[in-house]
This record gives sequence, C-alpha cells and structure tokens, in this order.
Amino acid sequence: MTIVSYLNNGHTEEEAKKEFCVSIPSMTRWQKMLRETGSLEDKEVQRNPRKLPDEELKAYIAENPDAYFTEIAEHFNCSGEGVRKACKRLGITRKKKTKRYRERGEVWFEWHLCPLLSPGKVVIMDNALFHRKPALERIAAFSSFGCRPIRLT
Repeated sequence: MTIVSYLNNGHTEEEAKKEFCVSIPSMTRWQKMLRETGSLEDKEVQRNPRKLPDEELKAYIAENPDAYFTEIAEHFNCSGEGVRKACKRLGITRKKKTKRYRERGEVWFEWHLCPLLSPGKVVIMDNALFHRKPALERIAAFSSFGCRPIRLT
C-alpha cells in the first residue's frame, strides 16, 4: 500500500508518519505531485549539453599546461567547476610542475633577499629541501652580494 493511498483511506498524516517513517513535508509534496501531474513518477532530468568541447579543451591545456581552472574557464566562458569535472572525465591531471616553483624560489632568493644583505653577512640555510640546492649557495656567494652561506646539519 502506498502512503498516498493510505492517506486517502482516511488515515492522518501523523499516523502515516509513524507507520511509514516518512516526514510530513514529503507526504504533502507527494500528494501535491499526484494532484498536479496525476503520477508519482520522477520527472526526467534535463541536462544541458556540454559546454566544453573535449578536443578544444585538450588542445588548450596542451598549449597552456600551467593554466589554472579559473583561467581555462574564462577562456571557454564557463565555471571553474565545469573545467574541473571535464578534466576529471577526460582523465587530465592538473599537477603543476614543481621545477617551476623551485626556479621561482631561486629568483626570489637572488632578486629579493640577497640585495637586502650587506657583503660579508652570513646566510644560514636549514635542512629544507629548497635550501639544499647548490644554486642558492652560488647565488649567495656571488661577488656582488658577497654573502657566506652556511648550512645547518
């Protein structure tokens, strides 16, 4: 017996709630749906067509491997979440290249930190992976900076 027919047989919503363990708003919604549509069948969900053409997305990512989802979304006039889902569907991973991060670190070290130090100053580097790079020692010891790098052991 369905809940709606149970209610139509004269039972109260409270009785139906206890009998079927269903909330009153759900019962009200089902009764309204039956009145308006004549059926309790779910509506077919209409999905919008994909906004992102798969081949164009693949080509764009190949040309711009470091682009963020927001940048890609701006290019295709869609949401970042849509780009994320399309990449997941296509099996495209978006890991950034760590090499570029390290290169930026070297640039920051050379152009922002070292110029603040006067010649003869000591630069102490801890055991962080980034600080273990020989390039940083070369930059610090460069003649115009004249700093002396010391590594913690």
